[in-house]
Amino acid sequence: MEVTNLADWHLLHAGGSARGILLITIAAIISLVDLPIWQKTAAVWFVIYFAWTSTLAMLIRASSGEKGFRFAGTKTNKLVFFLYVSGALLLFPGLFLLVVGLLSAL
Repeated sequence: MEVTNLADWHLLHAGGSARGILLITIAAIISLVDLPIWQKTAAVWFVIYFAWTSTLAMLIRASSGEKGFRFAGTKTNKLVFFLYVSGALLLFPGLFLLVVGLLSAL
């Protein structure tokens, strides 16, 4: 198999590794977060959703060549766009909840 776009595969490797480190970091600090259990659970699942959807989007991008910069074009391009956007939209409230919980624990 010939790899046509090496940069996309590098993006997948680096991005996937970074998301793994993010999940490990959250696992290390989650016991310090002072939030009701439902908010803590929501925050963690939002970040997990982001990590997996963006990694899947990068995998589809690397294997298909579809960039996913906008919701147009092929179904694959739309899927990549949707995965990136839906993950990013949930990441920010998840991180916000974690920060609020850490600040209230002070």
